[in-house]
Amino acid sequence: MLVSHYRHLEKGEDEQFGPELIRRDSEERISPILMTALSPGIRDLFEAAEEYM
Repeated sequence: MLVSHYRHLEKGEDEQFGPELIRRDSEERISPILMTALSPGIRDLFEAAEEYM
């Protein structure tokens, strides 16, 4: 997924591969990556909390 976004930035937006491209990609992708990673844990936390109520 990250590699395809690097390629999109290189070709579609005419940026050269380097530190700036990696930084931009990281800034654009961090929210979706974190939401995907944290969603199952948050769901489990709520399910566990329901058991104690």
